[in-house]
Amino acid sequence: MPSLPSVAQLAPIARALLESAPAGIRSSTATGEIHARGGSMQPVLRDGEPVSGEHSDVATPFLALADHGFSRCGVTVTVDSDGRFRAELLVADGSALESGSARGPVLVGPHEVSAPYRRALDPLSTRTSSSVDLPRLHNTLRRRLSGRLLRRRKGLSDGQIDAAVDRLGVTVTDELRMLYRLARDGELTVGTPDGGLTLEIVPLDGELRRRYPSTLFPGWEFPTLQVPRRDPQGRAQTAGASPAWVPFATHQGDELFAVDLAPGPNGHVGQVLRLPFDEPGATCCASCLTEFITDGPSSPSTQPEEDIGRAYVSEAALGSVRDAADPSLQVLSIAGLGSHELRPLADCPDLWSLTITDCTVEDASVITSLPALEHLEAPSALLRDLIQSDGFPSTICAIAVSDEQPDLRLLQDVIRHFGGVPPRVTTLTGSITSGR
Repeated sequence: MPSLPSVAQLAPIARALLESAPAGIRSSTATGEIHARGGSMQPVLRDGEPVSGEHSDVATPFLALADHGFSRCGVTVTVDSDGRFRAELLVADGSALESGSARGPVLVGPHEVSAPYRRALDPLSTRTSSSVDLPRLHNTLRRRLSGRLLRRRKGLSDGQIDAAVDRLGVTVTDELRMLYRLARDGELTVGTPDGGLTLEIVPLDGELRRRYPSTLFPGWEFPTLQVPRRDPQGRAQTAGASPAWVPFATHQGDELFAVDLAPGPNGHVGQVLRLPFDEPGATCCASCLTEFITDGPSSPSTQPEEDIGRAYVSEAALGSVRDAADPSLQVLSIAGLGSHELRPLADCPDLWSLTITDCTVEDASVITSLPALEHLEAPSALLRDLIQSDGFPSTICAIAVSDEQPDLRLLQDVIRHFGGVPPRVTTLTGSITSGR
């Protein structure tokens, strides 16, 4: 049975909510998620409405729950003006819920990441770089890898590399094979002595690589719900991740480096790509692994361009769905401005992500017929209508709730609709006068 917070452990959150509430507020709510690595909290709600600004007095006891080692869960605490509070705990472990958030997303399809992060690519160039130099690479790697690492953790044999390659269904270049012959994991310093960069090697035969890209990139949350930026120099193809990009190192949890087996028209087979975790899109930082190890990653001479295919309908952007509709549209966010007509989306065959917030829509049946839709974030009322009408498209993979204070049981209903295991919701009540 998963370990969950008790009423006494939730009471400090309720007390902080009550003590920070302005006069006249009838109820205050804190909602968020806790997990082994920490937690996150949404803006505080006062009488059901989000309040902007810092809420450190509430966030401190909320995030402190993570220090107790509880199972991953969503936490919603609501306190009334008389001190009575109610907590709902959403246990995600073992369910189709991707996180402990009451908003979701819920995984209901076969894919753990969005379309740009599993994009199959064919090489648009077959050239290899003239800088490839296996003897130089071998000697440089032996100098850069610590002696202790080479003695204690031998690299992979050719047989082990071949077995991993067959199991993963990937190809490794001669340069990449050279790296894994010398070290299967650990730290690696690349670049010149006065400007070296220390990286962590991604094991070829480890769990991180077997479940790539879902182990390295967040699933159905920002930034994987963005359209990847384009490389203006045409060396890298446009994607968030691809089976044709073989990851071999990470840097401080901020970015990934991968060998590219499917370069763009101006690239080289075996070039090294830099993939930031917080911004989809790749840039070429070395023409080959020899150059990367010896000289380090280069900075792009021009920044990646925003790719077409992203649109916003809001007071500060486009005024209607019709203005946003285009055959190239991939990601659309609709926020506010009353009611919106969705019929123009019928002309958007590549739309794979649709977010609807703080508004209503007409002709919701259009959602059913969108041929590429994989991600839908929408108000509870619309999601319930789609459940009742069985109106989700067959391509849907992830569903989230856009309400500020979502109904935890709606996610259970969504998961049951798709035949999955729903998360468990536990309700606790107490009073901040007793904490019990």
